[in-house]
Amino acid sequence: MLVAERHPEQCVWRKSTHGSGLANCELLQRMMPWECAPDCRVTLDVCRACCRSPEPSGQGPNEVLASLAYGLLQDRVDAEVNLATADPDAFVRSSEHLIWVEQFLQVDGGVENIPVVAPPGKSSTSQRIAHLNRCWRQRLRRPPRIGLVGANNQKGLGHLNRDLVRWLRIADWLLPESSQEAYSNAATLVRRVAEINSSSGVQRFLNRIDVLLFAERPYDSGLLRTARRHGVRVVCVPNWEWLHPGLDWLRDVDLMLCPTRVTQRMLSEWKVRFGFEWATRLCPWPIDVASFPFRARTTCRRFVMVNGSPGNARRKGLDVLLEAARRLPRIPFLVWSQVDKLPPMPANVQVRYSAANNRELYDAGDVCVQLSRWEGVGLPLLECQAAGLPLITTDAAPMNEHNPIAVVPILDREVIEVWSRRPIVAPRIRVEDTVNVLEAWFGRDIELASHSAREFVEREHSWTSSCEGILATLADCFWSRS
Repeated sequence: MLVAERHPEQCVWRKSTHGSGLANCELLQRMMPWECAPDCRVTLDVCRACCRSPEPSGQGPNEVLASLAYGLLQDRVDAEVNLATADPDAFVRSSEHLIWVEQFLQVDGGVENIPVVAPPGKSSTSQRIAHLNRCWRQRLRRPPRIGLVGANNQKGLGHLNRDLVRWLRIADWLLPESSQEAYSNAATLVRRVAEINSSSGVQRFLNRIDVLLFAERPYDSGLLRTARRHGVRVVCVPNWEWLHPGLDWLRDVDLMLCPTRVTQRMLSEWKVRFGFEWATRLCPWPIDVASFPFRARTTCRRFVMVNGSPGNARRKGLDVLLEAARRLPRIPFLVWSQVDKLPPMPANVQVRYSAANNRELYDAGDVCVQLSRWEGVGLPLLECQAAGLPLITTDAAPMNEHNPIAVVPILDREVIEVWSRRPIVAPRIRVEDTVNVLEAWFGRDIELASHSAREFVEREHSWTSSCEGILATLADCFWSRS
C-alpha cells in the first residue's frame, strides 16, 4: 500500500455525493460483489478515516475499507434465509467475499474482535459477528461442489469423464449429447444429469456447483461466461492439440489442469504471449489402475496396438505400423480399432473391433506399440503398462513422457492441420527405424520391464495416489482470489 496525504473532497474514489451527505465509494465497489454496488455509500466520517489510512495499491483494501466491506457483507449473509432462497448464487458470492475480506482484517480462527465500521443506517454487534463465525464460516469452508461438463461415450474422452465422476465424487453432470443411452448410463453414476441444450437444466446445474470442470472443450462457450457470472470457477483439463489462442472461451478459464508436461509448457507460454490470466497446474493424468489386472509378461511374442477412433487417419501411426509388419512377416501383431474402414492388412496382423471393456485390449499381447504422431493424454499408453505391457512409442512429447522401454526416433517434423485454424507440429518417423526397434525387442525377456511398467503407473498415474491432490488443487482454485 502507498501512503499519501488525502482529503475526502479531493479523493478520486469518492463519487456522486448524495444530499444526505453520503457518497458512492468506487474503491469499495471494486472489492464487493456486483449485487452490493448500490450499498457502497459512505459517510464523510468514514471518508476521513479512510484518507488517514494508506491508499490501496491494488493488493487489497486498507483496514477502514475492509472493515466497512465486512459490515456490508455480514448484513447480507445475516439475511441468509431470504437471500439463499431467492438468489443462492448471490449468497455464495457474498459469503466468499466475506471470507476474502477477513484476510485483510487479520482474522485467525474467529471474528468476534474485529472493529466493524457499520454501514449507514445499520448496526453491527459482536454477538451477530460471533453468530456468523459459528454458522457460516464453517459451512463455507467445505470442499467445493464440482460439476462436470462432457461427453459420456465409448471414446477416450468418455472414459476420462467417467473416471472424473467416480473419483472426484461428482454429483452433477451436464451432457452435450442427447442420446437416451448416454443419459441413462450417466444417471447410474451421478445423482443429477442435465443436458446442455436445456436452459432450465443448465441453470439448475450452475446453481448447485462451485467449480465447473470439463476436459478438452466446453461444447458451449457461453456456458463458461454464464458460470463466471454465477461466481462459479472454471477448470479445464486441456488436450493441447484442440486448442488455439483464438477460441472465445479460453479467457473464461480460471485453471488449466494440465495432464502432460508439454501441455503445461504450451499454455504457460500462451499466458505470456497472449495475456491469458489462467493458472496452470501440472497433473500427470491418472487412470483407474485396479481396472487393469496386472499380469507379468516374460517374453515379447506379440505386439498389440490400440488404434481406437483416431479422427485423423495419421494420428495413431497405423500406416507406419502396417508397413513395418509387412517387413516383419514372422512377427504377430494385434490391432484394436473402433473404425472399420482400415487399409489392407498383412497376414501377420489380426484386427479386432470391439471389447467388452478396456482391460481386454491388453489381454492378448506382450508389448504395446503406439506410434502416435500426437496425443492429448494418451490413455492407452498408460493403460497398457498398468496391465503389464511395456510400451514402445514415438520419441516425441507427450508420448515419450510415459516411461517407454524404447522409442522410435524422429526423422523430422511437419505441420498438420488437425482441424480448422489449428495447425500443429507433428513428428515424422521412418518405417526402417520402426522395423529396427520392433525387431530388436521381439523374443526378448521383458519380465523386469513388465513389472517396471506397472510400478510406474501406480506411482505416477494412479487415481488412488492422485485423487486427493486433484481435489486439493480444485479447492485452491475455488478459494483463490487471483
